[in-house]
Amino acid sequence: PNIVLVTLDTVRADHTSAYGYDKDTTPALKALAARGVRFEQAFATATDTQRALAPLVTGRRLSQSARDRREWPTLYAENDTIAERMRRAGYATGAVTSFTWLSDDRGFAQGFDRFETVYDDAHPEKNATGALAADRALGLLAELGARRKPVFLWVHFFDAHERYVRHPGIDMGKGQVGAYDGEVAFVDRQLARIVDAVSASPRAAGTAFLVHGSHGEAFDEHETSGHGAELWNEVLRVPLVLIAPGVSPAVTPTAVSTLDVAATVLGLAGAPADGVLGTSLVGLASGADGARARPVYARSAKRAALVDWPLKLLVIERKKKDRTLLFDLAADPGEKRDLSGDRADDLTRLAALLAQAEEEAGAGARD
Repeated sequence: PNIVLVTLDTVRADHTSAYGYDKDTTPALKALAARGVRFEQAFATATDTQRALAPLVTGRRLSQSARDRREWPTLYAENDTIAERMRRAGYATGAVTSFTWLSDDRGFAQGFDRFETVYDDAHPEKNATGALAADRALGLLAELGARRKPVFLWVHFFDAHERYVRHPGIDMGKGQVGAYDGEVAFVDRQLARIVDAVSASPRAAGTAFLVHGSHGEAFDEHETSGHGAELWNEVLRVPLVLIAPGVSPAVTPTAVSTLDVAATVLGLAGAPADGVLGTSLVGLASGADGARARPVYARSAKRAALVDWPLKLLVIERKKKDRTLLFDLAADPGEKRDLSGDRADDLTRLAALLAQAEEEAGAGARD
């Protein structure tokens, strides 16, 4: 199939109407979810931009990707990128990015036939860039679609990232939350433009969409705001929706990770995924026998989390003694009741799984 991968930067699941939010922020995403598979419990690999987005390019965690050690690292050419793999599989490849780090000189263009950026036209942290990104995406869909190849297109929307811009005709309430919700709604309108263009094209029936949030945003639910440091659900749980030929509409409750996105793209294309981490969600989405998800691991500089649904282990690293918390997300999605003192066996089991995940992520997991 043609594959359109859409990254909704800083969009948390519970502020989308696709996931039951009481404001109609995401009608386009909700309509897509009704046609495909909505992964109810999807979690980011991290809540900072660097760790969250690098796996979309390399198929591996940032700690396991070839890179330099700057705060905003350059990805080295020795990475066998998802775009390179897709091109070898016979795809015409294109990307549109909206944040200054996601650039050619930082290694993000590797493997793309066409790589477009919009931040030279509008500063992404001061102005709205979503409409520009959608314009470029529509242009690439037309250009690449004219070739006698299937198309892989990655579109990155940045607008829901602070600082928030108010948009004419969109009123989602006052304050920071209202402004954020307005940005989510604005991005959803840009997603709708891409979906509508594909739906009107001859390739509509043969196009797969994979839409996901990069990470969320906190508004003092746990006395913190923004994103990047903490691993509470408001910054970790994201939307993830898959539409693909042969995949029936469903809601999948199994916990999955955005680390699975790259493997899913390759799985849809039938492309080799050797060395790529995560699991293709195609089997899980189609209900294939034996398809199941692994525990989900996430990491920030001084936090680690592991979700073995419905339980979540959260470790807050401190100089003298780490703080370890255990939550039942099914009964307590807001993470208000720590069960670590009541469920010793579960605590021990998840701690062992987390230690294994940390070891597999490598010594650079805390970089």
